[in-house]
Amino acid sequence: MSDNSESGSTARFVLLGVRGCLFLSGTASIVNQVVWQRGLTVFLGGSETISSMIVVLVFMLGLGVGAAGMGARSRRLANPLRTFGWIELGLGLVNVSIAFLLGLDLSESVYEVQRVAVATGVPQRAVYGIGALLLLLPPTVLLGATLPVASEACQRQLGATQTRLITTLFALTTLGAVLGAFGSSFVLLPYFGQQVSLLGAAGFNAVAGGVLLGLARDRVVAPVTASPSASQGMRPTRIELLGFGLGFLSLAYEMLLLRAVSLIHGPLPITFATTLC
Repeated sequence: MSDNSESGSTARFVLLGVRGCLFLSGTASIVNQVVWQRGLTVFLGGSETISSMIVVLVFMLGLGVGAAGMGARSRRLANPLRTFGWIELGLGLVNVSIAFLLGLDLSESVYEVQRVAVATGVPQRAVYGIGALLLLLPPTVLLGATLPVASEACQRQLGATQTRLITTLFALTTLGAVLGAFGSSFVLLPYFGQQVSLLGAAGFNAVAGGVLLGLARDRVVAPVTASPSASQGMRPTRIELLGFGLGFLSLAYEMLLLRAVSLIHGPLPITFATTLC
């Protein structure tokens, strides 16, 4: 009886740690998004509207790709907690790399790319989009993978089967994102700049990754093999199509709102972050 009680207490402690790491991950993710938007404004043409649109589009694309990819593989992981930890450490490393790139004086290289694009007839927005895609897709794919693997870890490794689990995990990530948006726009960027802000986000990822790897020790579980019915076709259901349509409308609304807020209050990191919140 005492062994079961002790085991349950340990699982609750680990679950609390996972939730805290998701909060840190969400905070870091939106610090990244706000800083990326500001960095692309400087390096990819100086247009607030274009940079905001590109960052949000690449961000959402990466989240979708990462979530879909990890969602399909997470049940086959023997230690989802450990995978979650490595993802967070990977995000920290990518953030350090992006901070290094944003700290370089790339203005001449950017101008040269723009001149070549104009000479060859390639639209400038296509150049901005490809550049942002190459730079930001790796970290956003990793970000998208965090929630599916965290959900799998909580349910299969920690025995958390409450129906509200996914809602709770998503809410923690979102609350962390709100904190990151306000913190980056009101404190980090104005007082410390882009590099320090990204390094701070990388620190959050590193702390989350280290904690998760510590919690993952000796928690190997049997992978779950996909049932035959789970692999039948890839035709989307009506609910999934409805979700796609609502996502399309919500992102279109966000772009219009970003444009309107920027016109009224000026193209500042604060307006971008506030609209995200």
